[in-house]
Amino acid sequence: MSESTSDANPAVGIIMGSRSDWPTLKAAAEVLEALDLADHADRFATALTALGVTAGTRVSLLLPNCPQLVIALFAVWRVGAQAQLLTPKTANRLSRRDSAAVVVLDHWYAD
Repeated sequence: MSESTSDANPAVGIIMGSRSDWPTLKAAAEVLEALDLADHADRFATALTALGVTAGTRVSLLLPNCPQLVIALFAVWRVGAQAQLLTPKTANRLSRRDSAAVVVLDHWYAD
């Protein structure tokens, strides 16, 4: 018996259930299907783990409403860490020791 997509990657099941080929995230001209979103989140979760993020630790996210925010949230949850969403106003109160990692996307970002 073949493994379903959501069984092979639990993030896909969380994101879209059995409809992994449906558009899941659309922003401007960018459209991500569930499998693509899960892949990006898995790769980012691997990077967070390499930085020392573990289950139960906090990761602060200072990101605009964009696909990268959704990817980062799923990655943090995949590791088992806690996501702390920041705004430019709240970021100035952040102490580095409050978070295992801080993720920032500046307005000059381009692929």
